[in-house]
Amino acid sequence: MNTLKIAALAVALVATSASAQTAPAPAASATPKVQPSLSTDEGWNSDWALLFSLNNILTSGSILSASGTGSISASYFLADDAAVRAGVSLSRSHNPNQLTKVVTLTGTDNTTTYNISNPSGFTEFHAVNVRGDYLKRLSSRSIAPYLGGGVSAGWSWTRNNLLDDVSVVDQRLEIDNHSDGFNVNGHGIVGAEWRLHSNFALYAEYGVTVNLYQLNQLNNRTTVENNAGGTPTTTQNTTQRTTHSFLQLSTGLSQGGTLGLQVFF
Repeated sequence: MNTLKIAALAVALVATSASAQTAPAPAASATPKVQPSLSTDEGWNSDWALLFSLNNILTSGSILSASGTGSISASYFLADDAAVRAGVSLSRSHNPNQLTKVVTLTGTDNTTTYNISNPSGFTEFHAVNVRGDYLKRLSSRSIAPYLGGGVSAGWSWTRNNLLDDVSVVDQRLEIDNHSDGFNVNGHGIVGAEWRLHSNFALYAEYGVTVNLYQLNQLNNRTTVENNAGGTPTTTQNTTQRTTHSFLQLSTGLSQGGTLGLQVFF
C-alpha cells in the first residue's frame, strides 16, 4: 500500500513539472516611446512661412502705407530653431515731364505759349534687390530672440529725359541723364519673435549692414540748339563719372529697423 502511494505521488510531481515547463511565459508589457514635440504656437515647427513687412513706427507716421515697391520674402525651417530666409523686391517709379499751355487774350488776339518743366531727380526709376539670410532661434518658447546674418545684392537704373522745343522760340533743349548703381551688402541681424498663433507670428529685428562693394555710373548730356538769327548753333555739356566704394558700415533705425508678420504653413 505504501508502495502504491509513493508511485502515485511521483507521477503527480512529474506531471506538474512538465506542465510548468510547457506553459507559455506571460508577454512583457510594451512601454510606448514618447517623442518630444513642440506646441503649435512655439518654436519654428512649421515647414514654410511668408513674411510681410510693416512700417517702422519710429521713422514713419503709421504702420501701413501705400508703397511703390513690390516684394516677397519666405522662410524655410531647417529645424525648430534654425531657418533660411530669402526675398526679392522690385521697385519702379515714373515721374513724367509736365507740359503747361498758357493762352493769353489781348483784345481780339490770342497768344499761346508753352512751358515744359523737368522733374527733379528722375523721370523713370527701376530697382531690383535680392537677399538671403540664415537665422538661429535662441529658444523654443513662443516669445524668443534670434540671431542671424546674410548677404544681398541690388541694382538700380535711373533716367531723366527731356525734349523741349516749345518753351523758347527757335530753341531746342534736350536732356539725357543716365545713372546706374550696383551693390553687394553683408548683414548682421538680431531680433525677437512672438509666435502668437499656430499660423501667425510678429517679429521685430535690427540689422547692421556692411556695404561690401558699390558701383555707381553717371552719364549726363545736355544739348541746346539755337536757330535764332538764321545761324544755327549747338551747345553740348557732357558729364561722365564712375565710382567704386568698399566696406561702408550702415547703422541706425532708419537703415536697419524692421517690423513684420510671419504667416506659417
